Amino acid sequence: MSVLKINGSAIANPMTLTWDLYDLDSEEGAGRNQQGEMFRDRVAVKRKINCTWGPLEPSEMSALLKAMDDVFFTLSYPDAHDGGRREGTFYVGDRSTPLYMWNESKGKYLWEGLSANFIER
Repeated sequence: MSVLKINGSAIANPMTLTWDLYDLDSEEGAGRNQQGEMFRDRVAVKRKINCTWGPLEPSEMSALLKAMDDVFFTLSYPDAHDGGRREGTFYVGDRSTPLYMWNESKGKYLWEGLSANFIER
């Protein structure tokens, strides 16, 4: 079974997946008043899915990165809060992958892995 789907298409299963839920406050933000009481203006609650993949062949790396090319896309993922699968509109944050080595016998580079985070629109 595919853990993640982008625009309905399965992508390579990540080695790790960390689910985050965070609050977005208005520009006025949050703080404390002169009586020391907390105030905040929460405008939304958003999800962020942080993933890392293990070693990938160049074709696998390319396919995975190309699946994330759109500015916004539909992501299907396991949701800790809802206790099942959820689908939403996301964008991808920074993508990072270290180059592992040049494989002379195969004539190609090998990638050590990929890290990316998907942030709810």
